[in-house]
Amino acid sequence: MIAFGKTFMDTLKEANVSLTQYFILYCYVYDKEDLLKMHDKEFGPFKDDDYFALRANNYITLYNDEWVATDNGETFIKDHVDSYSDQKADNPFLWVNRI
Repeated sequence: MIAFGKTFMDTLKEANVSLTQYFILYCYVYDKEDLLKMHDKEFGPFKDDDYFALRANNYITLYNDEWVATDNGETFIKDHVDSYSDQKADNPFLWVNRI
């Protein structure tokens, strides 16, 4: 879970990333594009400027006409996520039940 607070907001400011852009990037890093579609359906699409800002910061790129997270984007998100469910998606050893 992300600890929302001054430290997190300072991190976003330093990285020149809005909270909306962070959410977009998070969804691409953890293959949760369904959440982006849900947002589009419920609230309308995100602004193109958010995608272009992420691309300008080298967090996402267009690949075969689809947005994908870059290595830089993945590192940025994974350095700030401490959610066990998201981490176990990346690490098969966390799936093992421990006694």
